Amino acid sequence: MIRIFMLVFIVLFLFGNGQEPSYPEIDSALSKDNYSLRVKGKFDDAIALNKKLIRKSETLNYTKGIAWGYINIGNILCTRNNYEESLKYLGLAEAELKKINEDYLKTLLYAEYGREYNALALFQLSNENYDKAIILNKNVINKSRRDKLFHYIYASKVKNFEAFNQSDSIYANLQKAYHIIPAPITAANIANYYLERKKNADSAAYYLAAATHTLETKTFPLFDKMVVYMNYGEFYTVQKQYDKALDAYFKAIDISKKIKRVHDTRSLYHSIADAYNAMNDEKKAKEYLYKYTYLNDSLSQVEKDAVNISVDKFIKDKNQEKEMLKTDTYYVLGFIIFFVLVLIIAGCIFYKKKKKEKEVLLQIKQETIERGEVENKELKQKVNTAFDEVIQLAKQNDPAFLARFQEVYPEVYYKLIELNPKLVNTELILCAMIWLNFSSKDIAQYIFVQPKTVQVKKQRLRKKLGIPLNEDIYLFLKKI
Repeated sequence: MIRIFMLVFIVLFLFGNGQEPSYPEIDSALSKDNYSLRVKGKFDDAIALNKKLIRKSETLNYTKGIAWGYINIGNILCTRNNYEESLKYLGLAEAELKKINEDYLKTLLYAEYGREYNALALFQLSNENYDKAIILNKNVINKSRRDKLFHYIYASKVKNFEAFNQSDSIYANLQKAYHIIPAPITAANIANYYLERKKNADSAAYYLAAATHTLETKTFPLFDKMVVYMNYGEFYTVQKQYDKALDAYFKAIDISKKIKRVHDTRSLYHSIADAYNAMNDEKKAKEYLYKYTYLNDSLSQVEKDAVNISVDKFIKDKNQEKEMLKTDTYYVLGFIIFFVLVLIIAGCIFYKKKKKEKEVLLQIKQETIERGEVENKELKQKVNTAFDEVIQLAKQNDPAFLARFQEVYPEVYYKLIELNPKLVNTELILCAMIWLNFSSKDIAQYIFVQPKTVQVKKQRLRKKLGIPLNEDIYLFLKKI
């Protein structure tokens, strides 16, 4: 009897301290099988696989498998630009990883958070998570995994330095990533660096050729191939080889649609429109500009992917299955361990786990609220800063006013171009100032003309945009 009690306490001690058995078949599926499906662009199948592995891990009380599955799903959702759902899954993974010591998965989690925050334009927060991932990754024992993670982190971190326009840091991190693993996507991004920042077409061509060669000799995700094609398109556009540029863009757009990268599809429509415009093919340029505008306007209305079930429902199902498993487990223990002592121990364990789960859920909720408040504050500050900057440029009659207005309000700018592609810069500037609600007197003051001259320009603008005489030009422009 004493031996039985000692065995029970040893088992409870091991599990209570975060140690758990290993399941190599689950780990292999979460790593190799998941990667194989992602490489082929079968994201729906990959999500289904991970959910299946999560459920299997739950029945085995395998925390590592549960957390890994959540991270994989978060990664796929981020690749599909579904950032809100992705963050929820990463939050679930974070809660599970607090129960165990697992440097590899924690590194992967911080790297995914870094990627998410970059996509949300929270660049400082993104860098902080990437830096945590770099520190943790030094503790990862498996060299192959460690190298892949370092490559992923350095290559991904480049986007933050691009936002800060830190050219030296961009190049340094690209080279670090490429030195570890000469992946085609990294080579393509180095090519883009030489093309846009160094104006060195020869070096750009060299790295694009290296990217192509690597794609032909090894298997990489479709996303990598899409990025290579996109960079080829940019390269040929700069070289004014528009036919080749269009060929590359169309190959990229086929992949972006297949893997449901809606934001990249939108960007490619714009690039294709620019290429056709440079070729003086006005009809095609307008066709793709319209596709860009339509997708841009409707992007926020796109429904979440059908394979993504509600997080609330998924959590509810998970908890129900976990409760059933606990009930069965305690029932079995009741037959193995005798009478009152076993029931007391089982009751204590149950109470402790329920309390810990409640604390974890409360912590997730609080962290989610705090994270949302930070994001909303930063986004609001960015919008206000951009608006003030545009207003100040207009008042100073700064030549950069129109370009900055286009960056901050691209939908307004391209709608004007769509209404009349022949609008010249001075007319576009006038439209922008009217849209910003400057009076005729203010406009005359800022562009150094008489108020009567502004009135004449407005009348001409009415004709070019087809604005009825009985309609207020300010209201008309605000509605576009």
